[in-house]
Amino acid sequence: ASFDTNTAWISTASGPAGPWTRALNNTGVPIDFTGSWTMGVAGNPAPLLLPDGSVNLYFTATTCPPNSGAWAPNCIAVAKSTNGWAGPYKMLNVSGQARPITYPESEDPSVFIDPRGNYHLLTNVNTFHRRCAQGTECGGHAWSKDGVNFSNLTIGAFGPYITFANGSGWPNAFVERPLVSQDAAGKPLAFY
Repeated sequence: ASFDTNTAWISTASGPAGPWTRALNNTGVPIDFTGSWTMGVAGNPAPLLLPDGSVNLYFTATTCPPNSGAWAPNCIAVAKSTNGWAGPYKMLNVSGQARPITYPESEDPSVFIDPRGNYHLLTNVNTFHRRCAQGTECGGHAWSKDGVNFSNLTIGAFGPYITFANGSGWPNAFVERPLVSQDAAGKPLAFY
């Protein structure tokens, strides 16, 4: 993401190996923060293409609202484009209010829809490493029926210890930017 306000930067490629180029002639996609709880940066954007062609753009936003109990400045926001991934995007209200989509504070959102139509939000709840000690399970999981109104995050949904197929493992210090791969029917295949 860029540190320019009202813009999220997107790169595209014809395949995972690239080459990658900045989309939209390097202009980024516009986000309208009017009436929002944040006027900050749309960091770590995670677009979710919906069946009707619209896109929900989940991102790390700063700063969290005052009196939200945040231990760090980053909270998760969502903006919507009805014009595909290129935008423009407009901030969405949660339960009729301009506020983050879930609590507590977190960063690095990733959202997927399961085969039953439920939305799942995965985040790093250990923003600035203030909430959990090194080696602690501090990944967050929240769920939603509409992709906007989420439950509060369950902390400890995943952690930094990796178990390999042969039964051995690897202890990492922290885990960030969670992602899920799915098959064509939406069934989760892998978490990384």
